[in-house]
Amino acid sequence: MDITTIEEKENTLFHRKELVLSIPHPDAATPSLALMQHALAKQFHKTVEQVDIRSLTSQKGLAASVARVYLWEEKKVADLAKPKEEKKPAQEGS
Repeated sequence: MDITTIEEKENTLFHRKELVLSIPHPDAATPSLALMQHALAKQFHKTVEQVDIRSLTSQKGLAASVARVYLWEEKKVADLAKPKEEKKPAQEGS
């Protein structure tokens, strides 16, 4: 996957790197968030838990998407490839 960095900003207050990326995907649909999270972790040498995809939007008329991504130094973000745990229903008054 040929991912190009459009904008890169270091946010020292929150200990993260903020990126705007261009992701071409000719002859394919917009990639899933889980697929992008793993691809970005591999490209930027981070763990999957350190990659936070804030938005992934397809560009109109083009086979490309724009992503806004945070690369955290320490924060743990959920792995989007794993299924969510179901919440237990709250018990009404005993």
